[in-house]
Amino acid sequence: MSRTERDERLAYAKAHANEYRSSLGALADSPYSPWDMAEFAALSANSPFTRARAAWRATRGVHGVQEIAKTLQVCGVGPTTLKAEYCEGIRGLSLTELPRPPYAAHRAGHPIRGLGYSKYSFAACLIDPLGADVVCIDTWMYQAYNGRVPDAGWFRRPAAYVALEGVIVSEAHVVNLPPFAYQWAVWDLARGVRTSHEFLWEPHRA
Repeated sequence: MSRTERDERLAYAKAHANEYRSSLGALADSPYSPWDMAEFAALSANSPFTRARAAWRATRGVHGVQEIAKTLQVCGVGPTTLKAEYCEGIRGLSLTELPRPPYAAHRAGHPIRGLGYSKYSFAACLIDPLGADVVCIDTWMYQAYNGRVPDAGWFRRPAAYVALEGVIVSEAHVVNLPPFAYQWAVWDLARGVRTSHEFLWEPHRA
């Protein structure tokens, strides 16, 4: 990663800091439960953002693996049965089994089916946007720091994930932003589009 790219990330995050802080504040006051947030993290894995959003909205109030799977299929999010099982599994967890501080230690020692390191971290950020000290590193975030897509096994190497996460969190401290706010800013910058997450704090009206 070049100094110029780092400076660009820091400048973008600093310029839009108030907007990202505002979004985190709204998310912190969301009426949705930690289980809802963890489900969205699971549904977002390897799925286009718009499809994951539609699937998450459509499955609120839908119960049972078969019924959830049918809904996911309509929304184009798969593998449908596997992700339906993830959703049902998350709903059966106790609050202490969901992501909780200390996040890095809990992530390493308490795996949650459907939430690898990346999506566990995303769930932690959605549940505790102002306090989470881990970040979601997906393909976009990896490319922002490495200039290429990750190899197939990178996300299964915890040490490599934690090393890059440390770089991102240290940059967040430079601009005095919560790690999730900074990661969100870099994610938007990498994708070239500002992405609204208002659906996670504004109840959906059919």
